[in-house]
Amino acid sequence: MRIAAQIIGYIAVAENLLIYISNRRDRILLFKFISDTLGFLNYLLMGGFTGAALNVIAMTREAVFSLRDRYRWANAKWIPALFLTLTWVSPALEWIHAGTFLWRSLLPAFGSMIFVIGFYARKTMLTKVTSLFGNALWLTYAVLLQNWAGMAVNILMLISAVVGIIRERKPAEQKEAAS
Repeated sequence: MRIAAQIIGYIAVAENLLIYISNRRDRILLFKFISDTLGFLNYLLMGGFTGAALNVIAMTREAVFSLRDRYRWANAKWIPALFLTLTWVSPALEWIHAGTFLWRSLLPAFGSMIFVIGFYARKTMLTKVTSLFGNALWLTYAVLLQNWAGMAVNILMLISAVVGIIRERKPAEQKEAAS
């Protein structure tokens, strides 16, 4: 199962290059949905139940957030609050499975709470900046689980976010210089 988990994880590595280099919110959400689907399978097979649960919540989050321009209910203030709450209770799955409190399961929960804020935002720059903090927490979780593919995914997502931030700032700086 660990080998299958790592193979799925490395497929996610390749796909993650696409997430934050886009300057279109709809593409960022679509690529993140695909990444979270692969992440769910990877963490489930690795025994990281908090990671698996958070990826299911994230898949739902991206689906709902992508509807914000089409449906008024998707803009309701209770939507991010719902995802923040679901994210916060997700570590309990790993605690129940382990039969004890595991502080490591708080890391991806806090990271995912940061993602809720970033992905709910309409500004792609805010999405990219918040992802730096969220991915750092997920990276730490992957290290603690010795999930090599998970580590690679999060390192690539951090790099992708930095590249995306630079690419998004460059046109703004060029406009200012032309003024």
